[in-house]
Amino acid sequence: MSDDAKSRVQVSLRIRPAKKGARHSTKVVVRGAEGGDVVVDDEQRTKRVYHFDHVFSGGQAEVFEAIGRPMLREAYKGFNVCLFAYGQTGSGKTYSLLGDMGCEERAGVAPRFVRCLFDEAQRMVDEDVDLTIKVSLSMIEVYMEKVRDLLAPRQRGQEPESLEIHEDPSRRVYVRGASVHQVLSAERMIELLQKGNANRQTAETRMNETSSRSHAIMQISLSQEFACVKKKDLECVVSLVDLAGSERQTKTESSGHQFEEAKKINHSLLMLGRALNSFSDRKGSDAFISLRESKLTRLLSESFGGNSKTWMLATVSPTAFNLTESISTLDYATNAMAITNKAKVNKSSKDLEYSDLIRLRQYLDGSVAREKGLAESYESQVAELRADIAALNRELLTLNDSQMEVEL
Repeated sequence: MSDDAKSRVQVSLRIRPAKKGARHSTKVVVRGAEGGDVVVDDEQRTKRVYHFDHVFSGGQAEVFEAIGRPMLREAYKGFNVCLFAYGQTGSGKTYSLLGDMGCEERAGVAPRFVRCLFDEAQRMVDEDVDLTIKVSLSMIEVYMEKVRDLLAPRQRGQEPESLEIHEDPSRRVYVRGASVHQVLSAERMIELLQKGNANRQTAETRMNETSSRSHAIMQISLSQEFACVKKKDLECVVSLVDLAGSERQTKTESSGHQFEEAKKINHSLLMLGRALNSFSDRKGSDAFISLRESKLTRLLSESFGGNSKTWMLATVSPTAFNLTESISTLDYATNAMAITNKAKVNKSSKDLEYSDLIRLRQYLDGSVAREKGLAESYESQVAELRADIAALNRELLTLNDSQMEVEL
């Protein structure tokens, strides 16, 4: 297995079924076709065809098998993996990612991933007595450009603490003060996901009865540790991102505080879109700068052009009423497909220490060999000098004998 791999962001599309009894036009203008194609045709504009890695027409299980299952395989190889869901408000992002976590059939990618993660962990531990697998979870939201811990205890009527984003010496981004929960079972992790999701900022709008007003980021840390020092320890981070939905005020009819929330949501999504454009155009430093323009893009910086294998799930409405938003999402997703990440296998600190010890031993072995060679060279030189001294002593004796004969 290679320790690093270049990989394009994998992009899938899910088209939400048209809602029955809607007050607006339900004419279908966005359709999935064979081979990952999506056709947009409203009979008034130029017909457009988009192509993605997957276009889903089935249920929750189909989405997981195409996205969640490959993510799980890569995570256990030691790669960081990320899935982010993007789309118009009410288009099915949260349903696709989380779904009904208490129902097997309607469960989304995240709870299915969690169950398979622990099933695989149990299988691997049963096969290798030297292996210990540890799993932990943190869950944060970005609300009105504030980063908040979704799993921290909350007091009724009290504003949650705003946390700061920092970078470690390796320039990896982290949230200082975010709680980290060690988890021993799938059931416990799903309970935490439900708790965190319940703590998210939501509100009812005309477009969505439970519209998420924040971006939620779930991070699962996975480590594989071996008792045998010669076996490679691995660690990775699984990021599951449920972005707040893009909104148009004329459709959501938001006002007051909700309108301010919508402005912040749209601004952060705009910044993310600019970052995607920068990376897809391979603008280098421009892309790096754009990632620092909002809290959301900073937190997702490793997912675009960095050390991660990344999947995007775009969700759209098929109807003419939402055509403008659907085209925007399709363009957004198309840009994401042009981004290439350079993911690497994340070795744990113990594994790095072992590698360092091997290199140190090789260096010392080489040093000993060099010193031994020098010692042998010195011994040879000393032997030659001793031979020269002996020869000189013999010459002196000869000269002394000759001198004595002359004097006699």
